[in-house]
Amino acid sequence: MKIQIETKFSFGDTVFFIEDDKIKFGVMYKMDITFEENEHRTYLFVRDPDGNLSAVRERKAFISREQLIQSL
Repeated sequence: MKIQIETKFSFGDTVFFIEDDKIKFGVMYKMDITFEENEHRTYLFVRDPDGNLSAVRERKAFISREQLIQSL
């Protein structure tokens, strides 16, 4: 069985997301993909400039601050 998943993110990309009602950003260092029946969930693991770690669902992550703001 071959499974192909496309993502707009690559390791080392800056990722923008909302956490605790604040816009945050960090560098993606890891990706985790979970398969359940006919769907998959992708989580991006991000380290912010202060060294804090966050796990963000890919569909809640954005390449730019502007894209994030437009999605609100």
